[in-house]
Amino acid sequence: YNATADDVLKAMEWIVGFEDIKKQMAYMVGKRERGHILMMGPPASGKSALMDATRQAVPNSYMAFGNRTSAAGVADMLFQKKPHVLFIDEVEKCGKDLREVMLGVMEGEIIETKSQKIRATNLNTQVIAACNSYDKFKPEFLSRWAFKPIFPGYTRNEFIEVTIAYLKR
Repeated sequence: YNATADDVLKAMEWIVGFEDIKKQMAYMVGKRERGHILMMGPPASGKSALMDATRQAVPNSYMAFGNRTSAAGVADMLFQKKPHVLFIDEVEKCGKDLREVMLGVMEGEIIETKSQKIRATNLNTQVIAACNSYDKFKPEFLSRWAFKPIFPGYTRNEFIEVTIAYLKR
C-alpha cells in the first residue's frame, strides 16, 4: 500500500495531544512491516480517534469492534481481502477464538481447519487494536505487540480542547 508516515500524520492532525504516540504509530504504519500496536486507556481517551484517522489514511484496511465481531467473520474477511491493517476496537471484549485468529495474523499467516473447509494463507497484515485494560489478556497475547502506548484520561481542560477540535472537524 502507499500510505506514508506523513499521510498518517496528516490524517491525525485534528487529534489533540499524543504527539509522540502519533509519530510512532505513523512511522510503524508507514514502514509497512508487521509491527503491531495495542493502545490501552480509559474510554474517551483518544484511542478510537487515532485508529479512525489512521484507517482513513490506509487503503485496504478493515475495522472490527469487540464483541460484535466473530472469529469466523474475521477469518473470512482476512482470506478474501488480505487487508494491510486490521483495526480492532475494544479488543478485550473479543472472544478467545478471535484472539487466536489474531495471534496467527500477527505471526504472518492464518490457517483454518474445519469440517469440509481447510485453507491457509500468508498475510502481511498489521494489527492495531485498542482496549480499556490489559487484565483479560494472557502473556502470550500481550507479548506480540511491538508498541503498547498507555493513554491517560483527559483533564477537564484537555477534554474541552478535544471537544472543540472534534466539533470543528
